[in-house]
Amino acid sequence: MPAFQSPSDPANPLAELSGLGLSDWLWAIGILVVAALLGLSAGRLATRFIDKRASTFIARLVGRFVALTFVVLGFVYALNQLGVSIGPVLGLLGLAGLALALAFQDLLQNIIAGIFMSIRRPFDAGHQVSINGFEGTVESINLREVGLVGFDGVRVHLPNAGVWSNPIINYTELGQRRTTFEVGVSYATDLDAAQAVILDVMGTIPGLAATPAPEAFVREFGDSGINFALRFWHGADFAIEWRVRDELARSLKRRFDQEGITIPFPQRVVHMAPPPEDPSGD
Repeated sequence: MPAFQSPSDPANPLAELSGLGLSDWLWAIGILVVAALLGLSAGRLATRFIDKRASTFIARLVGRFVALTFVVLGFVYALNQLGVSIGPVLGLLGLAGLALALAFQDLLQNIIAGIFMSIRRPFDAGHQVSINGFEGTVESINLREVGLVGFDGVRVHLPNAGVWSNPIINYTELGQRRTTFEVGVSYATDLDAAQAVILDVMGTIPGLAATPAPEAFVREFGDSGINFALRFWHGADFAIEWRVRDELARSLKRRFDQEGITIPFPQRVVHMAPPPEDPSGD
């Protein structure tokens, strides 16, 4: 059985504190005050630096973490100045931190991924994206998840860890996208004339960008006709894309009818074989 520690035992923290002089206490308090002031200054600098590159929430979070780190280090140095053994305390804190990290592993992964995304900023609220097979408009971003509203009106909550570890397609970040639209003409069509008509029509479509210039290329010889690939740029929003495609299809049909250009449709030629001869001659 361990012996009882008397108040004068050096291993007793109370005994260690009772033998301290006024200068020791003043030094410890001074260390804490200096650490707190340095922490406040470093935290503000970190907040201003990150706020220019990430969200305000992340900037404040990092600033507070930096300030708290200085305070904790100051507290440790202050205890050391007072002669208090901090090894057992740090050991207990380390074990407690490890236990919490294991218990909340998934949550910590999402938080860390959320911090990285806030600094890297692959998308912002309002952007239209495709993430891990889900497409829609980003509604909210926090340290745990990304809120996505699909184009069908369904809200999806995506954990940050899954978002960060998968490819992210941002449709609207650059403000403009290119679309390929296919249209076919009959084999009897003059391809140069058809190309000129197509380019002329594309130049009249509202929302279809003039720069980069739209293009029309012969892509392939199909089963029923020759297919053109029309490539053009437009606003990044999906609603703009659908409006441009609709107006382009309608305008091409009207112009083709005026120019006598036929849009082919699937056709099948059937050859009727003659009936077999009756071997009996009947």
